[in-house]
Amino acid sequence: MEGLFLLGRHGKTLYAEDLGLAFFANRFKSEPSRQQILRFIFSELKSQLQYLYPTDVRMIPYSKRGGIDIPFLLEFKNSQKVAVSVEGSERISDKTAKGMTWLQKIYPQAKTIIFHRGTNAYLTSFNTLCLPWTWIC
Repeated sequence: MEGLFLLGRHGKTLYAEDLGLAFFANRFKSEPSRQQILRFIFSELKSQLQYLYPTDVRMIPYSKRGGIDIPFLLEFKNSQKVAVSVEGSERISDKTAKGMTWLQKIYPQAKTIIFHRGTNAYLTSFNTLCLPWTWIC
């Protein structure tokens, strides 16, 4: 399936690379789950990165035993890093905030983004951009 570009491996998780197939197989209910939002963001990131930076960026999951789970860490060839996380609610959880803060301590120049279910964009006190996930639809 991976050779046919239907499924793509990202860490230990398989994602549908074809957005039409992903929606057909698992249609959004009135409000999508966090996993459905992750699938959508994976598809969008992968498509845009392959188009804009076909060989200059690597997208990996980043997790540590201490509970840090950042689904998408983008590593560019120029050493720039962008961490992207998804929150299943309107508010950013302490766990997600701590994960981004911890990553910024390791990689001080890293940019961090959290997509959430809310309607407003804002910048946190720890310099993470928080955006409604619907802004990328």
